[in-house]
Amino acid sequence: MPIQIRRATATDREFVRTLSEQVFVVYGHQYPTVLADERFDAQNHSYLIAEDETECLGFALLESAEGRKEAELHAIAVTPDSQQAGVGRMLLEATEQASKVQGATHLALVVAEVNASGRALFEQAGFENLGYCGMFGGGQRALRMRKRIALEA
Repeated sequence: MPIQIRRATATDREFVRTLSEQVFVVYGHQYPTVLADERFDAQNHSYLIAEDETECLGFALLESAEGRKEAELHAIAVTPDSQQAGVGRMLLEATEQASKVQGATHLALVVAEVNASGRALFEQAGFENLGYCGMFGGGQRALRMRKRIALEA
């Protein structure tokens, strides 16, 4: 079935909450609430949803603003049954495109050092590891990564 990426609507909030609880709980108990509630309607934040013909497969949370040179990928998550099927890569490509449309030249993110599959996805997509930048609420070391997505205007 073909996978499509679209902007989230209010009806996707529960999917974001449920998937966040499955995927991000290890990084701190409040993270799913922040993703599903505090940032869902926040200014300059947008959710992208990956779906096939029958169900939602994943989401990405992007923070970008018109004219801001660096966009921030706050989260990317894929359902367990859809992992290793290219859904994460598709969401990442869509966030890069959305960031370019807003005028960003760079896309940055923070990933847990122990998240080997996430780090591999970002490294394969051309993100540079900038090093240690703090800790997640669950005690994992956090790494900052960044990628140039467009030339300066």
